[in-house]
Amino acid sequence: MEDTFRHFGLEKPEGYAEVWGTTFEAAKYNEEVVELIRELRSRDYLVAALSNLEPSRARLLRDNGIVDMFDEIIFSCEVGLRKPDLLPMGLSSLEIFRYTMRVLGLKAEECIFVDDNSNCIEAAIRVGINTILFTDENQLKKQLLKRKIL
Repeated sequence: MEDTFRHFGLEKPEGYAEVWGTTFEAAKYNEEVVELIRELRSRDYLVAALSNLEPSRARLLRDNGIVDMFDEIIFSCEVGLRKPDLLPMGLSSLEIFRYTMRVLGLKAEECIFVDDNSNCIEAAIRVGINTILFTDENQLKKQLLKRKIL
């Protein structure tokens, strides 16, 4: 967060660190989704987290053991790419998806990308990745069962 204030040449407001910290401390993982991740990994599927985050949130998640839940973690702030990375004239870069596939050693048709943002889903489709638009854990589980993954 300090990087954001510095980037815009702003003074840090008094008490911002407490508000920022409290926001993250209050955030909880969706336990049903965590259980699905565990089940997928127990079946030898590679499971990666691909997220657009700023450095402070990435550090907090790493410090709180998020890395232990996944085979790979790709945070936009650490790789310098975003999903989808908007470019001039309404274009978007799909490179973060290609980067993630290289890290995992997988082809697009071997991947399923799950996200709650339809723009990210559309971008993954453009790379040839199978997708699931996340609405809730029950819908996700049904989609994984339908695809014979669970």
